Amino acid sequence: MLTCRRLLPVLGALIPLLLLSCDSEEEQAGDALPSPQDTATSSADPTTAPSVTISSSPVPVPVGYTKYRWGNLTVVVPDGVVTVSRRVASPGENPPDGGLVLTLRQGEASIKLDADDARVIVETDSKGAELAEAVNTIRVDEEPGDAEPWPLGEQVPLGEKLESASIRYWEPDPASGIVQFIVCPDAAVGESDGSCAIGITNGYSRWSIYANGQNGHDTVRDRDQAAFDRWIASIERVTD
Repeated sequence: MLTCRRLLPVLGALIPLLLLSCDSEEEQAGDALPSPQDTATSSADPTTAPSVTISSSPVPVPVGYTKYRWGNLTVVVPDGVVTVSRRVASPGENPPDGGLVLTLRQGEASIKLDADDARVIVETDSKGAELAEAVNTIRVDEEPGDAEPWPLGEQVPLGEKLESASIRYWEPDPASGIVQFIVCPDAAVGESDGSCAIGITNGYSRWSIYANGQNGHDTVRDRDQAAFDRWIASIERVTD
């Protein structure tokens, strides 16, 4: 299996992006960007950092919970209680060479994991009951199952499309491991002067389109092409 570390040269364009909310309260602005080191217990040596206990059994998703995928990891969290951040980290944040990280937070408590193997990068000394419960749901390489979440699968979302930067779109299912982002380097989010772009990434592949119709400079792996094509086909341009 390709790892995100081997693909970091391809992902270099991700670092300067401002990724905005893609999962309501569960994804905070800037989730796919490196951030200052969390104030928490940490191990500078990744070979000695503690790891969570991983089970191979699938986890059911009760009402009021959401499953997230990022890299090789999946986790089930209670909505509005435990927040999930999915991002591409710098080598300084995830020694020795960066890569995808998944962070869970409940209030002031948090745990940050390498999204390749669930190695704990940094964690607070104490955790709330819901955060501890969420950690116990973490799985590595869990199969999506027969009903693959959109856009991995063909079943489109039931809700209405969202609109931003003169583009209508559906957000990818959090369980798909694909994150939607909006980039507005020269204009406020929602403006339609052509400088804003909307796109998706799973940390390995990335695709974006600007409000003026121009595509970004993106790379999509062959194995991701079908899912990305489904999302691209769902895009609608808003015209006056």
